Amino acid sequence: MTLDEFKKACDEHMFWCYGTSSIFQRRERKLKSRREWITYLGIIGPVVIGSVVGAFGKDWKIADVEILPILVVMASAVGIGQIVLSMWALVARWDEAYGSAQESVRANTALYNRFKHLRDFMTQDFEEALREPREENTRQETQDLKQSISEKEKRYAYHESMRYLGLPCRVCRVVPTGKASKCNSCGNW
Repeated sequence: MTLDEFKKACDEHMFWCYGTSSIFQRRERKLKSRREWITYLGIIGPVVIGSVVGAFGKDWKIADVEILPILVVMASAVGIGQIVLSMWALVARWDEAYGSAQESVRANTALYNRFKHLRDFMTQDFEEALREPREENTRQETQDLKQSISEKEKRYAYHESMRYLGLPCRVCRVVPTGKASKCNSCGNW
């Protein structure tokens, strides 16, 4: 293996590690937001009812209309929504997916940095220098593939890696900007 082949191999691994990390960062953000909504919906009803009763009493009326029963109905509707969302989160295993996404971001970022450092490291035995990081990368790829990466997510990863590294798409020849395009290689995500 020549120095150029070695650097090219490191660059290729960096490219895919960065893209995979981008996929799981995106998943992590979505799942974090969804989990926050479940928590918020579980708290808001009781807090509003407790605050209204604490501030105005249980017999508070506006234009001879009792407010507490209206708030209880509204809080019940929110509570039902929260229960449904919580059941969906349990069935879809959001907590597990969130933890897996966090772990993948951490591992792929570490691999990216490792290949970047390795690319600039001076060595005579290129094959040996790549052996352990490639094995670690293969193990991480296996873990990531268990998370069912979609074709759209693969295009997103490709797009984000090219954008980050300033490389043009091999199909449309445009350096991605962070916005989805119509290109079937780097867009449509």
